[in-house]
Amino acid sequence: MNKPVVIPELYVLSMPNPHNDSLATVKPWKGMESLFLVEDCARYSFALTKDDFEKLPPVIAETIAKQSKETESREYPVTIISGIKAYENLLRLAVGLEDADRRTAAVKRYVLPQWQAFKTEHPERSQEFEHLMRNISADYNIIHSHTAIAQIAKPTLETSAKRIMGLSKPPNAKQTRQTQKQAILVVADKAPITQGVIENFAHSSAVATICLTHPDPAELEARWNEIQSLIADKRFPLQSTNLVKMPFEQALNTDPFNHVVICTPIGKYPKEDEYLIAAWQSRKREDGYLVHRKGNPAARQTTTPPYSSANLKNFVGVEQLDAEGLKMLSENERELQQAEAMTRSRAANRFINDMTASGISPHDDPAYTNGRGK
Repeated sequence: MNKPVVIPELYVLSMPNPHNDSLATVKPWKGMESLFLVEDCARYSFALTKDDFEKLPPVIAETIAKQSKETESREYPVTIISGIKAYENLLRLAVGLEDADRRTAAVKRYVLPQWQAFKTEHPERSQEFEHLMRNISADYNIIHSHTAIAQIAKPTLETSAKRIMGLSKPPNAKQTRQTQKQAILVVADKAPITQGVIENFAHSSAVATICLTHPDPAELEARWNEIQSLIADKRFPLQSTNLVKMPFEQALNTDPFNHVVICTPIGKYPKEDEYLIAAWQSRKREDGYLVHRKGNPAARQTTTPPYSSANLKNFVGVEQLDAEGLKMLSENERELQQAEAMTRSRAANRFINDMTASGISPHDDPAYTNGRGK
């Protein structure tokens, strides 16, 4: 059995994911299939020992050299990093800091699940990385226990609406159990918007029922059939949420619903807009929000009359949804910055421990002395 790899002898080879046809990449080489690979949508990241690094085919070095001579910057270059930078790269992947949309997207974790698969497929080879991956896993747990990075969500009109309705919480907010399951009425629009709204609310454990309606019976039937088809193809998981449809006239009694979300543009159905406003004004229950997700296309998707002039209680227009989205962006950035700082700190600590155990001064590594370990 080979000795466990330590950070001073760790390398990470990163290249474009060959499944993305728009990205040029080097071809597979002998021995590639036995390397520990971390794959995301854009890149392949191989964890290498010093011996692996020395056996890399010349085409990789040639590709890197060719890139360095190109004046045009590449979004997905082929790179090799080592030592503390290599460990930090793997930890960033594990924590979720290497997502393409990392400033706004929900965190995805790549390293740890793929490590478990690698251990199953290559039990002997994986023993070299066991010590390293135990440290990655421990550091991952530390970072996630001291930050709310796992709770960040991509700001969209739907996630903003969920926050305003109280169906989701800001990062680091105390998570309270919903004692009463919610029912939401969704006034449908075109397929993509309607599907996005329903899928977003269906992912909330606080939502028990989503009721779909539309001013046009034929459009209601079309939206319903589209969603049912997605459910049948298992492309639209509803989890425990109950999805029902209801004729528009019947849905004008909004009291059975905690919230109403309107997706149809203001002005597309003028008479029905008036009916919805009157229905909300005559509502007996005091709780819940009336959310207009679309706005008026003729006025740059802003909230216009009759909704803006109706003085509706608990009304949320596109402007409030946008403002909540900006707030979410700021909260996400704060959590990401804290996770970034902790990732650098944990990598430096692990690097010092491994260097000391190997009898080498940490300051022999340029990545450390260039400020990485400070």
